[in-house]
Amino acid sequence: MNTRIIEILKERGWSIHRLAKEIGGHRMTVYDVARGYSRGSKPYQKKIAAVLEVETTEIFSEIGMALISEEK
Repeated sequence: MNTRIIEILKERGWSIHRLAKEIGGHRMTVYDVARGYSRGSKPYQKKIAAVLEVETTEIFSEIGMALISEEK
């Protein structure tokens, strides 16, 4: 099961490592947030959304968890 973040990364041909470099975050933290294993803080959510050029509500739930993809 993928999250919306992982879907967007795949569409762009990006890795989680590249996303981490783009936002200036630690790779493992970005991995955990992008995979939906941990919550992203509001500043982290905003950084990820800005780099991916989407609204935070498109990729994160109200409690800061990455949204699960609807694709099967």
